[in-house]
Amino acid sequence: VTFASDGDTSAAAACKALWRKDGEQAIARQCRIFVRELQAGADMADELQTTEAPNRTTTNTPAPTPAPAPTPTPAAAAAMAAPTPSPSTTATTTTTNPSSGAKHTLRITEEFRCSPLDLYKAFLEPERVSGYTMKPAEISAQVGGAFRIRGGAVSGTQVKLVPGERIVQKWRMDSYPEGLYTDVAITIHQREEQVVLELVQRGVPEAQMRDTEHAWRVETFQRMKVVLGYGSARYF
Repeated sequence: VTFASDGDTSAAAACKALWRKDGEQAIARQCRIFVRELQAGADMADELQTTEAPNRTTTNTPAPTPAPAPTPTPAAAAAMAAPTPSPSTTATTTTTNPSSGAKHTLRITEEFRCSPLDLYKAFLEPERVSGYTMKPAEISAQVGGAFRIRGGAVSGTQVKLVPGERIVQKWRMDSYPEGLYTDVAITIHQREEQVVLELVQRGVPEAQMRDTEHAWRVETFQRMKVVLGYGSARYF
């Protein structure tokens, strides 16, 4: 929080003095209460994945019988079936072991409204992580250090850390086969008024691809935006 005033009048000086005396402590106290409430709160997953349908009035008037739709061509049908990613979020999956289909690469791009350093800290400061995940977090912000977040559902070690720019980790979910760690690389950079995050995760087990993507998109990125105020959540 930054307090600023136009000019150097006696009224401005009095306001600044009052802020230093009472304002800082009042805001810090409310922030501590907010974090405690987050940590004790209920799971947000259902809320983050559910959009509220607009109010509709239901009548018993039978709907007219629609005319039969023309049969699309095979090319048109394939185009309609293909998912359309949101402008700020994309994900691709590439098979790295075609013979077994056992390992895949997950790529996600997200945009945030915060500074690159704040986004970097949102992965490495236990207070922030436990705040938006609502679960205990133990994190070493040193290369070679371990992390354990979401109450142990996700764990690993820090491989490379460049403040405000890059995070490389050995990363696993507790549902992965025993001893299996994936390679996660997170790149952060400023692009005009947005901060862009690019995630590449290699070696994801095929059976856990869906859960892994959910862990990033909903349990991490959406919660950062909603709880930390780093952007507008996108529901999918």
